[in-house]
Amino acid sequence: MTRLLLGLLAFGTMSLVLSGQPGQEDKKKDAKDKKFVERILGTWVIESGEMAGMEPPEAFAKVFKLKFEKEGKFTVDVPDQQIEGEYKINENAKPTEIDISHDGEERKGIIKVEDGKVHLCVSEPGGARPDKFESKGDSQAIFLVLKREKK
Repeated sequence: MTRLLLGLLAFGTMSLVLSGQPGQEDKKKDAKDKKFVERILGTWVIESGEMAGMEPPEAFAKVFKLKFEKEGKFTVDVPDQQIEGEYKINENAKPTEIDISHDGEERKGIIKVEDGKVHLCVSEPGGARPDKFESKGDSQAIFLVLKREKK
């Protein structure tokens, strides 16, 4: 349980920068990425999650908030702390990739928006990028399903 809590806390280390190619392709890709990024902008809370098959503690899940901001910035609110960082999206990859950075730590992950929810699966710092939206057994990935915060 402590490992899950620490993993989720460390998860709060995210970052976004859109990658592209020069010329006309760059403009098309930026427009496509922008549409994806626009769908994730805003504040999200945990609907469900797992690390190595374990759910996050209820008290932690109640206060966790992830806010994706414009220009590749994010903030995460966790108990007694707010974490800021940056993220990069590569929508050309399948599944869509997200690279997250915070305080010198980098995590690789995958992300999708499905039924109005963000599905996010990220590695431990320096770990390999997950290839599935899950965290079973001895997996070091953190998988979260996020829903928009109700105002």
